[in-house]
Amino acid sequence: TWVSALVGDDLTGDGTQGSPVRTIGAGMVNAGLIGGGARVYVAAGNYPEKVTMVEGIDILIVTETGAENITGFPFGPEHNIIRN
Repeated sequence: TWVSALVGDDLTGDGTQGSPVRTIGAGMVNAGLIGGGARVYVAAGNYPEKVTMVEGIDILIVTETGAENITGFPFGPEHNIIRN
């Protein structure tokens, strides 16, 4: 599931790269519905929300050089850039 604070829309976005959702929370819900270890790809932006982590769903921060998993080893809470 793709998330973009700039161009995403939680009402009309389907979570594809071409039609992302706006919030990480919506991305987590969408990934849960997809199942099978779906990932949440988060584009650069401001996400002023509380996120409840779900076992089996990784959040990856998308950068110009690729995507970095911030929820799995060796990353984790000490590297997590999502703040309450």
